[in-house]
Amino acid sequence: MVLMVVIPLLICFLAPATLGNAAIASRWRELHGNTSWTGLLDPIDVDLRRSIINYGELTQATSDGFNREKRSPHAGACRYGYSDLLSSTEVSGAGHYAVTKFVYATSELPVPEAFMLFPAPEMREKAWSRESNWMGYRGGHGRWRRRARKA
Repeated sequence: MVLMVVIPLLICFLAPATLGNAAIASRWRELHGNTSWTGLLDPIDVDLRRSIINYGELTQATSDGFNREKRSPHAGACRYGYSDLLSSTEVSGAGHYAVTKFVYATSELPVPEAFMLFPAPEMREKAWSRESNWMGYRGGHGRWRRRARKA
C-alpha cells in the first residue's frame, strides 16, 4: 500500500526536474539573454528561475568551499579538491559539472588584512601559501566537460 503512494509521488517530483533540465538545455541561448529575456520576466519563466538558482548554487560553492579557519595551515585555500568541491558544497546536479581549475589571487601591493585570509601567526610556518588566497574555480558542463578531460 505504501509503495502505491510513494511511487506516484516520486514520479511527480522527478519528472518535472528531468523535463526542466532538458528544456533548459534546449533553451540556453534564450535563457542567457539572446532575446533580451522578452516574455520571460513577468511572470518569471520557470526555466529561467531554475537556471538562476543553479548559477546561484554554483557561485555559493566558492564561499562554502573557502577555508576560513585561521588555526589551519590551509587557511585561505579551498577545503575540497576538484572532484568533490561541488558535491561537498551541495550544489544541485553537481554530477553534471566538472571543476577543472582553481583560481588564486595575490597582490604585490599591500592589501588590507580584510581582503586576504592567512593562517594565525603560530601556523604561518606550515602555511600552504603566504602570498595568495583561493578565489574560486573554473568548470564546465556537458560537451565542454568532456573536451576539458581530453586536454
